[in-house]
This record gives sequence, structure tokens and C-alpha cells, in this order.
Amino acid sequence: MRDMKIVIKGAGEMATGIACRLFMANLKLLVMMEIPQPITVRRTVAFSEAVYQSEKEVEGVKAEYAGNFADIFDVWRRRNIAVIVDPEWRFVNELKPDVVVDAIMAKRNTGTKREESTLVIGVGPGFTAPRDVHAVVESNRGHDLGKVIYSGSAEPLTGMPGSTMGYTKERVLRAPHGGLVSHIKDMGDEIKKGDLITDGSADINEIFKFGNKELAEEYIITEINKVYELQGASISRKHIEIIIRQMFSRRRIKDAGDTPFSPGEIVENIELIDENEKIKEEGGKEAKAEIAILGITEVSLTTKSWLSAASFQNTNRVLINNAVRGGIDELRGLKENVIIGRLIPAGTGFVSKTKEEK
Repeated sequence: MRDMKIVIKGAGEMATGIACRLFMANLKLLVMMEIPQPITVRRTVAFSEAVYQSEKEVEGVKAEYAGNFADIFDVWRRRNIAVIVDPEWRFVNELKPDVVVDAIMAKRNTGTKREESTLVIGVGPGFTAPRDVHAVVESNRGHDLGKVIYSGSAEPLTGMPGSTMGYTKERVLRAPHGGLVSHIKDMGDEIKKGDLITDGSADINEIFKFGNKELAEEYIITEINKVYELQGASISRKHIEIIIRQMFSRRRIKDAGDTPFSPGEIVENIELIDENEKIKEEGGKEAKAEIAILGITEVSLTTKSWLSAASFQNTNRVLINNAVRGGIDELRGLKENVIIGRLIPAGTGFVSKTKEEK
């Protein structure tokens, strides 16, 4: 029994569980066959990670990546499980295993045949015994989990992950793009909507959408601080918070109501509040808007002062737009007053319009 050579197709979490049990049962001659870029869901508990990291240990059992057929035997001599990239299972014929286990969990038979070994086992739906394999093992959660079927098939694919704490499909998070993923959360960690679970750059708009404003603001602060820390410098949060306040100071109009705004227009929050107060006093319909997260450049170009915006970037565009609209600059800010040589509306010498009226 100890000299039995066992091939396991796949090295995901299910295949890893099977390999661990066999290894601990003193069946050490195990080789797992994977694709060049494994797409395992529970990577932290899967031997497929050996393809990326050269080795992976799960519950005290170590698997090593084997670069070629000869490396398999070197790994076995070190008393470890071999993981090799062989998506077409070419080494099955060369190795002549005593047992073949298809644990790819593709929910269908991807080509496994009874003739591959003395004992061929299929795990999960997609296999029929004794037509495709000698035996099928049930993989669906419930009373029959692990049941060996010698005639028939496993339960069909439901398309829905098993329920945990009342969550099913919500538990499966899929990357929107291809590439390598580096996790910052471990199996069993409790997370909430909006939390980051992987390393790398995140979309601020998505953090705001799925989390909240505070999470998005904290992410920006953390990322900016990283840049300064790499240079050995430190910066107070208050300076970054002033910038972030401006980034969140714009509103995108969803319903203009009776205001002069247009749907989709980006306006300053204070401008929206002022217009809504006027409309409310007149008994009209107020505008409805949502927070628009803008970069510093866009914030500068959407300021109410067209003098300030035109002096920053896209001068022609800003001037033409305001000329067409008949824009009025009320000179409320510092920059526009400096441009035309007026006293800035700030400091101990500044007398407000309200005070002058009184």
C-alpha cells in the first residue's frame, strides 16, 4: 500500500483535502497535476499555490512544485507531495499510477477515463460510475458528503455555494481582471461590505459605492501616507484631509427639479444648498444629487469661479463655456481676487458684506 502511486488531477481546496488525508494515511507517493495559472478559490488552503510560490504547507503537510517529470521523484524522496503543471495529463501514462483521482471540480468530466488506471475516482458532479470512472465521490454539502457511488452520479450542480451564516453567492468574490492576487485577509477573518481583502490599488469610487464615505477617505489617506513613508518623510493627516474634503465637495445632479442645474452637471455642494434653499422658499421642487468623487484637477475645473478655473487648466474651454452660459464670477475665493488685484476676502482687515449691510 505504501508504494502506491496516486495521481490527483487538480490542486484546489478539495483536491488538497484529499491529498492531505491520503498523505496522513501514509500514502506518500502523491502527485497533483495543475494548469499553468491555477484559479483556486480558497488559495490559502490549497496546494495549487505551490505553482506560484514553489511550495505550500497545509495543516503540516508540505507540497513542492516539480518543474519536470524527474523532479517528482526528488520531491517524493523529501517526503513531500509533488505539484506539477500538466494540464493535458501527459505524465499519467509515463507514471503509470495505481490510482487516479479527478478532483478538478469542473462540475463536468474534462476527459478522465476508466482506462487511465486500475482505480479511477471522480469527485463531484459530471462523472457517472461505472461508465466514466470506477467510483464517484459525493462533494455536495449535506448528509451524503463523501459518499462513494459505484453506480450512478453525484448530485447535480446547483449553481449556488453552500450557506454559511445565511450567506451563499455573496461569499464568492470574483476578480474583475486577470492576474495574480495577493490576499491581506485570512480564512476565517470577519469582513464587512466595503472592506479590502486583497493587496494592490483599489478604485476609490467602488470603495465609496460598496462601503461608505469614511472608508474611501481613510483609503486615500493611507495610500498617500505610503508615498511619504517610502521617502522617509511624515505628513500630518490634517493636510491630506483638507485635500480630501475638496475631492468630496462636488455633487452630480440626478434630478434638477426647478433649479437652473442640468441632470449630470457637477456643482459645488454649497452652490447646490444655496439653490435648493431659494427654490424651497419659492415653493418649487428641489434638486436631488449624489456625491461625486473628483481628482484635484477636476475639482479645480468645476469651481464656481470661472476665473480661478480658467487660470488653472483648459483655459479656452472654461472661458467659452462661461461665455455661452453668461457665467458670473462673484469673486468669493482667494485666487480670483488675487488674479484681478483685489484684496482677498480673508484676514483681520476683511469686512464681510453682511457686516457692512448692518
